[in-house]
Amino acid sequence: ADPGALVEDAVTLINFSNVPLVFRIYAADVVVGDDGELTALGADEESVDVGSWVDLGAEQIRVEAGSQATIPITVRVPDNAAPGDHSGVILAANAARSTGPEGQQVEVDRRTGTSLRVRVTGPLFPELAVADIRTDFNPKLNPLGATATVTYVVENRGNVRAGGSASASIGGPFGLGRQEGTATEFAELAPGERVTFTQEFTGVPALLLVATDVEIIPNTGEVASVSRRTNSLAPPVAVLLLVLAALLALLA
Repeated sequence: ADPGALVEDAVTLINFSNVPLVFRIYAADVVVGDDGELTALGADEESVDVGSWVDLGAEQIRVEAGSQATIPITVRVPDNAAPGDHSGVILAANAARSTGPEGQQVEVDRRTGTSLRVRVTGPLFPELAVADIRTDFNPKLNPLGATATVTYVVENRGNVRAGGSASASIGGPFGLGRQEGTATEFAELAPGERVTFTQEFTGVPALLLVATDVEIIPNTGEVASVSRRTNSLAPPVAVLLLVLAALLALLA
């Protein structure tokens, strides 16, 4: 939709239970938490993005047992809306009484919903990036039998949703003993969202340094492929022990 546009749509709420239920209907922004996961704002939290663009016409609706209700919605895109993808959700909340672990009565807010995605026209900046690569090297007596754990983060730094696959590879200097990890597909990430991957490697050569490469292959031509390399220490334990033994023998 263009900035300033008015979009008419609808959502359908189905009551599968055998009793009538009263639902509170509202829209909310979807935000990226500190852990990189998408979370819908609660009913008591104020939406400032697409969740505030929605007019549902009513805040409450009663749905009879085994029936459904279709609710028209209106999305009013602000004139100053930022270009790119905006993520929200239309929620139906139903309060119910339940028994807690110690027998106390508690009120449970049961929510169901459907995602709301709006792409505002304008300059689009699709960009996936690799961040926070960490290689934990575990040396063995066999200099060619070490293990390593590679952890890295893929994040969406653009303003449109993007997905693809990510893979890591590891090896010694000049590509000696290089191993290619299995590519892992990841679902579309919303702008600002990120996901963490972990890959285990065995038989890694301990040749003082180990190079770790991470590559992202997007599933759309809109986004460019990206790769990043880091170097970590890979001490050859057996060689170091021999050197230490030789020094001790020399001193003796």
